[in-house]
Amino acid sequence: MRDGLYRLRFQGPRGWGAGILFVTGERVRGGDGGFYYFGSVAREGDKVEIKVETRRHSQSAGLETIFGLDEVHVTLTGSHAAERILCEGSVAEMPGAQFLAELSWLSE
Repeated sequence: MRDGLYRLRFQGPRGWGAGILFVTGERVRGGDGGFYYFGSVAREGDKVEIKVETRRHSQSAGLETIFGLDEVHVTLTGSHAAERILCEGSVAEMPGAQFLAELSWLSE
Protein backbone atom coordinates (compact mmCIF):
# COMPACT_ATOMS: atom_id res chain seq x y z
CA MET A 1 0.00 0.00 0.00
CA ARG A 2 1.50 3.29 -1.01
CA ASP A 3 0.80 6.76 0.30
CA GLY A 4 -1.92 8.71 -1.47
CA LEU A 5 -5.62 9.17 -2.03
CA TYR A 6 -7.91 6.12 -2.19
CA ARG A 7 -11.54 5.62 -3.12
CA LEU A 8 -13.23 3.51 -0.42
CA ARG A 9 -16.28 1.34 -1.03
CA PHE A 10 -17.80 -0.77 1.72
CA GLN A 11 -20.69 -3.17 2.27
CA GLY A 12 -21.88 -3.47 5.86
CA PRO A 13 -24.66 -4.82 8.03
CA ARG A 14 -27.05 -2.02 7.03
CA GLY A 15 -26.13 -1.41 3.40
CA TRP A 16 -23.26 0.01 1.40
CA GLY A 17 -21.30 3.24 1.33
CA ALA A 18 -18.39 5.05 -0.27
CA GLY A 19 -15.84 7.65 0.73
CA ILE A 20 -12.19 8.57 0.43
CA LEU A 21 -9.08 7.80 2.48
CA PHE A 22 -5.80 9.68 2.38
CA VAL A 23 -2.77 7.72 3.59
CA THR A 24 0.41 9.51 4.68
CA GLY A 25 3.04 7.39 6.40
CA GLU A 26 1.24 5.68 9.26
CA ARG A 27 -1.68 8.16 9.31
CA VAL A 28 -5.08 7.71 7.66
CA ARG A 29 -7.68 10.46 7.21
CA GLY A 30 -10.83 10.52 5.12
CA GLY A 31 -14.56 10.80 5.02
CA ASP A 32 -17.80 10.86 3.10
CA GLY A 33 -20.90 13.06 2.93
CA GLY A 34 -21.78 12.61 6.59
CA PHE A 35 -18.72 11.29 8.45
CA TYR A 36 -15.00 11.79 8.78
CA TYR A 37 -12.48 9.06 9.58
CA PHE A 38 -9.05 9.20 11.21
CA GLY A 39 -6.58 6.60 12.36
CA SER A 40 -3.53 4.58 11.42
CA VAL A 41 -2.22 2.04 8.94
CA ALA A 42 0.29 -0.78 9.44
CA ARG A 43 1.91 -2.39 6.39
CA GLU A 44 3.93 -5.57 6.10
CA GLY A 45 4.65 -6.85 2.61
CA ASP A 46 1.34 -7.00 0.77
CA LYS A 47 -0.66 -7.12 4.04
CA VAL A 48 -2.44 -4.04 5.39
CA GLU A 49 -4.21 -3.26 8.66
CA ILE A 50 -6.13 0.02 8.88
CA LYS A 51 -7.68 1.20 12.14
CA VAL A 52 -9.98 4.21 12.07
CA GLU A 53 -12.49 6.00 14.25
CA THR A 54 -15.56 7.65 12.72
CA ARG A 55 -17.33 10.87 13.69
CA ARG A 56 -20.39 12.57 12.20
CA HIS A 57 -19.81 16.01 10.64
CA SER A 58 -23.21 16.60 9.05
CA GLN A 59 -26.73 16.45 10.44
CA SER A 60 -28.34 16.49 6.98
CA ALA A 61 -31.40 14.30 6.61
CA GLY A 62 -30.79 10.97 4.92
CA LEU A 63 -27.12 10.62 5.86
CA GLU A 64 -27.09 7.37 7.76
CA THR A 65 -24.22 5.15 8.81
CA ILE A 66 -24.06 1.52 7.71
CA PHE A 67 -23.33 0.61 11.34
CA GLY A 68 -26.23 2.40 13.00
CA LEU A 69 -23.82 4.32 15.26
CA ASP A 70 -22.07 7.63 14.59
CA GLU A 71 -18.87 6.87 16.47
CA VAL A 72 -17.25 3.49 15.89
CA HIS A 73 -13.78 1.95 15.87
CA VAL A 74 -13.21 0.08 12.61
CA THR A 75 -10.42 -2.35 11.73
CA LEU A 76 -9.78 -3.30 8.10
CA THR A 77 -7.40 -6.14 7.26
CA GLY A 78 -6.47 -7.22 3.79
CA SER A 79 -3.88 -7.39 1.07
CA HIS A 80 -3.16 -5.36 -1.99
CA ALA A 81 -2.70 -6.29 -5.61
CA ALA A 82 -1.61 -3.52 -7.98
CA GLU A 83 -3.76 -0.45 -7.26
CA ARG A 84 -6.50 -2.23 -5.30
CA ILE A 85 -6.82 -3.43 -1.70
CA LEU A 86 -9.53 -5.89 -0.64
CA CYS A 87 -10.31 -5.96 3.08
CA GLU A 88 -12.49 -7.60 5.67
CA GLY A 89 -13.66 -5.30 8.41
CA SER A 90 -14.84 -5.44 11.98
CA VAL A 91 -16.35 -2.89 14.35
CA ALA A 92 -15.38 -2.89 18.04
CA GLU A 93 -18.83 -1.66 19.11
CA MET A 94 -20.59 -4.45 17.19
CA PRO A 95 -18.98 -7.79 18.13
CA GLY A 96 -19.50 -10.38 15.42
CA ALA A 97 -20.52 -7.87 12.76
CA GLN A 98 -18.29 -7.95 9.72
CA PHE A 99 -18.18 -6.09 6.43
CA LEU A 100 -16.19 -5.90 3.22
CA ALA A 101 -14.21 -2.95 1.89
CA GLU A 102 -12.35 -2.17 -1.31
CA LEU A 103 -9.78 0.61 -1.61
CA SER A 104 -8.68 1.81 -5.05
CA TRP A 105 -5.66 4.10 -5.42
CA LEU A 106 -6.45 7.42 -7.12
CA SER A 107 -3.53 9.82 -6.74
CA GLU A 108 -0.48 10.85 -4.72
